[in-house]
Amino acid sequence: DGNSMAPIYINGQVVFVKQCSTVEPGQVGIFSIDNEVVIKIYDTQEPDESVREEFTDGEGFVHPQVVLRSYNSEWEPRTISPYQEFHVYGRVLN
Repeated sequence: DGNSMAPIYINGQVVFVKQCSTVEPGQVGIFSIDNEVVIKIYDTQEPDESVREEFTDGEGFVHPQVVLRSYNSEWEPRTISPYQEFHVYGRVLN
């Protein structure tokens, strides 16, 4: 719903999705963020300082933070917080 992925994907368009639990940066996927399902471009970044500790494991390795991007530049990237419920449903094929 909406125009965040325009002009590539438009409201009401049917997309084919390969069910999987991971996607690579740059791939378009179907994701759930706190029970809101979205179609976005998957990306990662260094975690913000405010949540860096949440992405650091016991050996001191800092894991990347997920960022979901839109094709439509009017929409800001969506940074996923470690406190949000986040799921990958699949990769968009078309």
